[in-house]
Amino acid sequence: MFAQSVGQLKNAYANADGMMGNCAVRCYMNPSGADGLAEKLSEELGYVSTLADGTRKRMVEASELAGPTWEKKLLALATSTRPARLNKMPLYQNPELQGRMGSL
Repeated sequence: MFAQSVGQLKNAYANADGMMGNCAVRCYMNPSGADGLAEKLSEELGYVSTLADGTRKRMVEASELAGPTWEKKLLALATSTRPARLNKMPLYQNPELQGRMGSL
């Protein structure tokens, strides 16, 4: 299943949050700060503690997820694994995939 925004899912499904929670893998590209998704993901990713003084900070701040730092990245969250920061690879930049397209 693919959607451009969480709002699309919520408009289409009464229990969109439950449906997303049951997905084995969720991928996010350019989560928005405007709809609160970046904040929700930042909170879900959790906190890390520094060794020097034990202070806690978010693993990734919402403003970072919604900003240019993650513009060419994809956040993948899968069941029972660590989150992954992956590089986006548009089709037009991948010669192997372009060859599979044929004359499209």
